[in-house]
Amino acid sequence: MTSRTALQRGTSLKSEKCYNHYMTGNFHYFSSKEEKHQERFRLMRDKILRVFLKPLIWLHISPNMLTFVSFISLGGFFYFFIDNPWFSIIFLFAHVLLDGVDGPLARATGKSSRAGSFLDMLNDHTGMVIVVATVIHYSMLDSLLGLTYVYTYSLLIVFILYQNSLGVPPSIVFRSKYLFYALYMLWALSGINIFNVTTAIFILFTSISLVAGGVKIFSILKSQK
Repeated sequence: MTSRTALQRGTSLKSEKCYNHYMTGNFHYFSSKEEKHQERFRLMRDKILRVFLKPLIWLHISPNMLTFVSFISLGGFFYFFIDNPWFSIIFLFAHVLLDGVDGPLARATGKSSRAGSFLDMLNDHTGMVIVVATVIHYSMLDSLLGLTYVYTYSLLIVFILYQNSLGVPPSIVFRSKYLFYALYMLWALSGINIFNVTTAIFILFTSISLVAGGVKIFSILKSQK
């Protein structure tokens, strides 16, 4: 075995160990169905991003730095939202991309931790809140619908985290965040605004997941008396 192969093998084992610690600690917000595909997706994503991670590692850029830049890019999204939607889309894409790269970088460098996972989730969810707030600010979405959407989506994340901590993850979860982002791209490309009606549909499906999760949590807690 060459030194290069050994190094790659060592990095892979280190990444695997970090990932297993992260997943077995139940500190994630995946449903049981999503979790089944997470390992395969992680391996594929890490393999694709390996060539892009090398310059970041060489420059000593930490995963938390990427999380910070991902968060800051939301400022550009807000600033160019109306006057230059294309720039706004680029900043939103940068936010999503960097939010997806910090995890693979953490695993590649052996720096994966619950603290980093917490920051990653915080950045991910704060980004969603800022995007929705921006759409409301520019009067493209009814404020009551927007607030209800943020509330139900936030509550859904709390429910998933709590169910995972109990060892009974939800089987299926309706996730609409990236679909919501796509609505802005639709408006930027065509001028068509369907935020209100689509957000109402998102709220409906999210509420169904909330009811199912709430009943499950209540039943488990009641049985533990």
